[in-house]
Amino acid sequence: RRVIPNFVDTAAYASVPDDRGDPDTRVLFLGWMERNKGIWELLDAAEQLHQEGHRFKLVMAGSGGELPAFKARLAGSPLADHVEVVGWVGAAEKLRLLSWANVLVLPSHREGLPNVVLEAMAAGRAVVASEVGSIPEVIQQARTGLLCAPRDAASLGSSLRRLVTDPALRAGMGAEGRRRAQANHSVQSLWPSWREAILSNANDH
Repeated sequence: RRVIPNFVDTAAYASVPDDRGDPDTRVLFLGWMERNKGIWELLDAAEQLHQEGHRFKLVMAGSGGELPAFKARLAGSPLADHVEVVGWVGAAEKLRLLSWANVLVLPSHREGLPNVVLEAMAAGRAVVASEVGSIPEVIQQARTGLLCAPRDAASLGSSLRRLVTDPALRAGMGAEGRRRAQANHSVQSLWPSWREAILSNANDH
């Protein structure tokens, strides 16, 4: 049996500029606004970082059943000026947000291998994600991103704190992530393997 990695069209993200390590940390969540995506742990972690005096901006992009409750809690939070909820976004807006951000965060309780992780890597962005599913097979700890424990706001906050306080580390992770995405997860490089598998399966029948 042959295993072919997930892929994305890395060329679509080639226009996203490299992270140059500027001191402002811009964090993007891109996914369903549901409890199992870790949105409440993310809000707890963000509140802790804010209390510690760290500078960052967090954009939450996505729709879902928890969206009204999330907005309601945010309205009464000191984070109201530091967190923006933009709802569902299309492909063009997703590309714009990845260009704006320098960190993608995905603190899910469970996952397979979400495409957004590969897309962020292809865009040269450091990734903070839960150590679930196949994510640890793609995110190399402290090289292309940081892994945190699921359902654990303190672990998530610790990972985000490292990138908020070390822009050079964040930029280096983004550059290595882009290199690995292009080498291992591009549709251009993996299509021959997929074509061979499809034709082999067809011939077997």
